[in-house]
Amino acid sequence: MINAHYEALDWLVFGAYALLIALTAWWFNRKTANTSAEYFLGGNAMPT
Repeated sequence: MINAHYEALDWLVFGAYALLIALTAWWFNRKTANTSAEYFLGGNAMPT
């Protein structure tokens, strides 16, 4: 069995990574669809 002993720097790196993932998810989800039709039709927009 592995005996894991985490130092403060380990927790800081883990927290920074989790924050980076959360901010990335927020950045790509900041424009939300207003209705379900807009969601399923993609806002009638084609990717360019």
